[in-house]
Amino acid sequence: MRPTIAQWREMKKKLPNTLILFPIGDGVEVYNKDAEVISEVTGWPIEKLKIEGRNIKLIYIADNMVKWAVKQCVQADAFKNVVTAERIS
Repeated sequence: MRPTIAQWREMKKKLPNTLILFPIGDGVEVYNKDAEVISEVTGWPIEKLKIEGRNIKLIYIADNMVKWAVKQCVQADAFKNVVTAERIS
């Protein structure tokens, strides 16, 4: 499993009402429930992957769109908080 997916699951247990952003390349990834909410608020499509036998929902957001997407979620009252995870090398 990708380290970010495992980290997302652990963080989500502790922060269920928080949007968790994972820096990847020149943007961020959001997973599963977070990706569903981002898709609902922005209209962006969800990418569905199968990683190690698990279904993963993912949206990649380019750096230049992150602030806009977060603002849309805040205005829609979709999350109580937003955190950016540390990069995993």
